[in-house]
Amino acid sequence: MGQEYEIRSANMKDIGLIESLFLSESAIYFGEKQEPPLTQLFHEYQTHRLVAYQPDNPNELQAYCEFCIYPNIPVLSNDYWIQWLQTRFCIDLPISLMNTIFFNFYIQIKNHDEILNLVIMELFYREHKVTFLIVVRPPNYSSEEYEMLQEHGKIYYPIAFNMFSCRNLPTINIIKRSEFMPEITFRKALPEDNDDVIEMIDFEEPEMRQVHGDYFIAEVLMGAVVGNLDKDKIIVTEDPEAANGGTTGMMWLTEEVNIEMLIKNFDLESLGNLVTCTPDAPHGVIQFNVFTAEQRHYFNLNTEVNIFKRSSARLDKTKIHNAHHQNYIFTKFKYITDELKNRNNYLHKVTKTLSITFDLLARKSLIRNQKYCLNNSSNAFMMKNFILHPSLRLEHTYYYLCAMFSAYPDKDYCVIAIPANTKYSASLWALLKFFIRVKHRPSCEISDEIFIAHRCSVSTELCVFPLMKDDIDDVAKMAGESNCYRSSAETIGSQCPILMQIISDYLYNQKSEFKCWVIRCGTVGRENTIIVGFVTLRPFSNYEAVYKQYMLPHNADYLTYDRGEIIMLRLHPYFHMWSDEILRTVAIRSSFRELFYFEVIGDVEMSNDLSRKMMPIEPRRKIRNWFTDTESPLCYRRSSMPVKIPLINCVKDNYYLFRHNLFPTKYFGNQNPLVVVGFSDICKAFLRLIVFGWNTTDYKNVSVNNCLPLVDITVIVNYGEIEAEYDPNVTCLYCTSNNECYLNSAHSCPFVMDTTKRLDMRNWINFVAVVKSVSFWTTTARSTMISCCCCATPNLDFQRWTVTQLATPRRHTTMHISMGGWTR
Repeated sequence: MGQEYEIRSANMKDIGLIESLFLSESAIYFGEKQEPPLTQLFHEYQTHRLVAYQPDNPNELQAYCEFCIYPNIPVLSNDYWIQWLQTRFCIDLPISLMNTIFFNFYIQIKNHDEILNLVIMELFYREHKVTFLIVVRPPNYSSEEYEMLQEHGKIYYPIAFNMFSCRNLPTINIIKRSEFMPEITFRKALPEDNDDVIEMIDFEEPEMRQVHGDYFIAEVLMGAVVGNLDKDKIIVTEDPEAANGGTTGMMWLTEEVNIEMLIKNFDLESLGNLVTCTPDAPHGVIQFNVFTAEQRHYFNLNTEVNIFKRSSARLDKTKIHNAHHQNYIFTKFKYITDELKNRNNYLHKVTKTLSITFDLLARKSLIRNQKYCLNNSSNAFMMKNFILHPSLRLEHTYYYLCAMFSAYPDKDYCVIAIPANTKYSASLWALLKFFIRVKHRPSCEISDEIFIAHRCSVSTELCVFPLMKDDIDDVAKMAGESNCYRSSAETIGSQCPILMQIISDYLYNQKSEFKCWVIRCGTVGRENTIIVGFVTLRPFSNYEAVYKQYMLPHNADYLTYDRGEIIMLRLHPYFHMWSDEILRTVAIRSSFRELFYFEVIGDVEMSNDLSRKMMPIEPRRKIRNWFTDTESPLCYRRSSMPVKIPLINCVKDNYYLFRHNLFPTKYFGNQNPLVVVGFSDICKAFLRLIVFGWNTTDYKNVSVNNCLPLVDITVIVNYGEIEAEYDPNVTCLYCTSNNECYLNSAHSCPFVMDTTKRLDMRNWINFVAVVKSVSFWTTTARSTMISCCCCATPNLDFQRWTVTQLATPRRHTTMHISMGGWTR
């Protein structure tokens, strides 16, 4: 049996160990080797830096390697390498910036040759879109130095290569994913697989075994349990080399999807309502009356109701002792207070009639039953259960998702329904990364969360092209569509003219600072591909101003690379899962090393559909006095002469700042469910520390990852409190100085105020206003609940709660909450 190795991402604390590896006399390598000291190693961009070591000796590295989206050869612009290789070499493969990565450097200790296979496999596991791994051998390097790679790939020679007259030319070695990665076998489950499946269930969902018994899977497959096996499929995977020597995963799929129930309770219009509608085929039409929600702003509250103005509620000194007058004044303010706590003031319920068009069945006798035909025209299947063996990597969930669509070749959507009180397993968290969360309708009668994935999101290649005149109509149409719950018609109408100004300057001004790209589905060229997104960028020159307000690394690399600012980005929701690959490709084609995005508050907001996939920048936890002129032009977002971009004072204004450093995304946070009562200053400070737990003073996580929060926190708060915190239109009309105004400065410290003024907690925290029940799993959960109640507001209605203590003790302290009302 071979030796075991641990492979992980390298960070700045590994520099000493890497230097020791570089100085070792028994080390072999290929690529350009730097000479120690390596203090500048992490200042140079590499997409992945991996180190390998033995588990019993983590302080001694056995290997170190670097992967990047371009080679370490400063000859061409970074985005021209793929085009140059296709032109100069005899390559018959569809390589592109999106599906290709370069293996730039590798060093290992002798007699540890198996590490090379492991690091290549690790790279393919981390980069699902990467199909080809390219190793470039410059002409000044001998082929013996790259001999260790010859058995892993295929060597390609330049077109001008000649054995006799032109030999000293570069070569490339291309390693294909399909020829390197091990195969995974999927098959239908058999009753004999029951023991292996139950073993996996015990690890991730032990409740299932307690409820259904030890032989539940075998009973279902043998028909002993009532069910529709004709429409259900239980699929398992086989891996003879696995630790358990057999089944390593299970997924339970079914064709029984209640389309009518999903349409009435969830917003599925952007997903085609999950039905098939084939052109030139017989169609049926059915109508449903549903409700949609429109979020109201503070000053638009109660426009349909005649509420007494506050200015009319003045106390007359002559009538101060009049009891009737006092009751009259009290009634006015009581009415205003009750209305501000009313849910209908913040979510406007609008009746809407949906007309669903779908394919009719071939049998004419069933055409009259429209609802039956609707469910039989379903274009979706549902995943009932998914379990992965703990010995497998979580990245295997992507291959299971591909297998799900292979099991139903005539269906385009995969649906997952998760009850509100379900504890997410690690494998389920990893699988939901590739799904879209669907919004509830205001009249939703079920508490399940619905997640949907489309076939094209996992099986389609993407490419990036420069914007051309023929793309303007498609881009304008996409810019006018709204898929964000906070977008309004006013916002969309105001951002389109700015976008047209940017496009016009880009197309007709040769010295334009803007870059415009379109994202297309497919790799066969512009003519045979469809636009699924677009992005506009320009150079970012406000780093010094935002550095004084936000936690950012010191500007030490300003002479090494350029930064870009995303002005607007729209992308179809199916492809949000590939945010790293898309932003990486756009940045490299624009010659940018980092990307920033300003989310303006209270002004024209230019949409960025991938802002939630970018790293949120935390404001400085300790405000420093930089003794700068806050009205200096250097403190303002740089303006553009031909385009009226919203102006921001980077020092004084409230805005959200996002950043993507082109590193792979990694999620941080406590995934155990947590319930907090109230939204006081203590709660805000607590949430900020939890969400930004990955932020450290040495930036060790930020230097190698695009860090994103991942928490499962629910905050119970009254209606109106969250709306008031995040409404940018709430301004004081009386105070002349913002520093003396309570609405602007309140009584909180900057650490607490920035939680709502420069951070949007609604992106990661669930805020609810009505609670039906809270279930405690352990006796120690009561103390957890009491500690959370210290953050409660005085007027929260605790009588609406029904708290129950479960008799079955659990080892972990978790809280399950069944919520009614609305969430973000």
